[in-house]
Amino acid sequence: MLFREALAAAVTGCGLNLVAIPRRSWSVTPRGARVARGALQKRVAAIGKSAGPPWAKDQREAALAAMVALLPSRSPAQAG
Repeated sequence: MLFREALAAAVTGCGLNLVAIPRRSWSVTPRGARVARGALQKRVAAIGKSAGPPWAKDQREAALAAMVALLPSRSPAQAG
């Protein structure tokens, strides 16, 4: 947990917006999102096919986190 806290402090210390996604919610679409969970999963799968191996759990989770962070419906108030 220390790494995540240090990373969050560094992000906010640089003046960037932090979008924290709880580890257990990778398969959950955030409330207010205009994209269905299945659509996000299909996009992640398409990125994986395009990227090629290795496309393991770490890469899938990073791609999903990036897409969730970039969803237009998220605001800094929703970051957790």
